[in-house]
Amino acid sequence: MNHSSKEDKAVITFKIDEYPEVAVLNDNWKSLSMSKIDDTASEEEIEKTLNNLRKQYATYEDTDCVDNNCVFKIKMEYKD
Repeated sequence: MNHSSKEDKAVITFKIDEYPEVAVLNDNWKSLSMSKIDDTASEEEIEKTLNNLRKQYATYEDTDCVDNNCVFKIKMEYKD
């Protein structure tokens, strides 16, 4: 709800959700059932998600080190 005053006139704005009426024709819905969704995450899914987040928020910086021991340098900050 917004309330503001313009030249001593109050303006009030409402946002109202309207839901349709639903008519129940029979009791068939009482015999319906749903299977439980398996929402457990495997270690592989967790690791993949964490790696994707690390890549998305990684900061890449140039380096002078280019040899067999140091091909690239990555600096990462984890934000919680």
